[in-house]
Amino acid sequence: VGKLGGEIYIESSNINKGTTFVILLPVFEEHDYYPQKSLDIKHKKERTENKTGDIKFLYVDDDIMSTEFVKVLIKPFGTIDIAANGVDGIEKAKANKYDIILMDINLGKNIDGIETTEIIRTIKGYERTPVVAVTALAMQEDKEEFLRRGCTHYISKPFLKEEFTELIERVCNEIVKYFR
Repeated sequence: VGKLGGEIYIESSNINKGTTFVILLPVFEEHDYYPQKSLDIKHKKERTENKTGDIKFLYVDDDIMSTEFVKVLIKPFGTIDIAANGVDGIEKAKANKYDIILMDINLGKNIDGIETTEIIRTIKGYERTPVVAVTALAMQEDKEEFLRRGCTHYISKPFLKEEFTELIERVCNEIVKYFR
């Protein structure tokens, strides 16, 4: 909660009944709290000249709090679609062309984020698409496995907004440099 700039406090506590905690997380419009970090000049120029529009993101995550937070952070970089599970993520990837995929690894039941990534990689046009593992699995061997099995980048939850936006800016710049 602290890393996200929020507050936590006890609202009530009763013996044999339990405790109620309140968690407050800041969610502001981009101009109020998350200033738009400009991508490098080449990126801006190329986006304007080619009229390619904003970067299109797909975020596959079953946690609503995470998706709402990431939506705010992505806003300066482009548009984002959300998939609540791996199957939905695969279907969205088949139906749309995304520039960057953000992939939670632990998606609850059914297929996990790594299996989802491996399947998306078989879809025409996604062979080289950046896939960022966004996960609470933070062991070095986990990171190495995710990168070996199809993810191109990695960030562990919880992350600082600055860490996330710097990573996304770097990935966006890589797309412009190598793929557009």
